[in-house]
Amino acid sequence: MKRYLERMKSKDPHERRAHAMHMAGGMTAIIFVVWLATLGARLASEDGNQIAENGGENQVANILSGIASGENQLFVATSTSY
Repeated sequence: MKRYLERMKSKDPHERRAHAMHMAGGMTAIIFVVWLATLGARLASEDGNQIAENGGENQVANILSGIASGENQLFVATSTSY
């Protein structure tokens, strides 16, 4: 790690900034891929994705039914667990 930092200190400031942007972009891409990979599992689970007013229907099913009916609706996701 010390060798890496010394090597980075010897580079020009614009090269360090470019390297920092590449590292930040790479980390952001990794986080996005992990988030995207777990999205299906989170949408499929019933815990935390229920709306009390509709007898426990899934939020995604709620949204899709609103779209299918052609109604202009605003859906708000809330959580009551602390």
